[in-house]
Amino acid sequence: MTSLSASSESTCTAAAAAALGAADLGDDDAQFTVDGAEDHELLWFGIQEIPNLIG
Repeated sequence: MTSLSASSESTCTAAAAAALGAADLGDDDAQFTVDGAEDHELLWFGIQEIPNLIG
């Protein structure tokens, strides 16, 4: 898996969010965009990790 910068991941996620409605209506290109975002790790953290991130 290729590592992306935070801004690249943010751009990818924003593009997928914008394409989500069209993907639901059957647009293949929009679905491709949404699927691409699902391939990226979106930096989710467990609540027990938050103190280490901000402290």
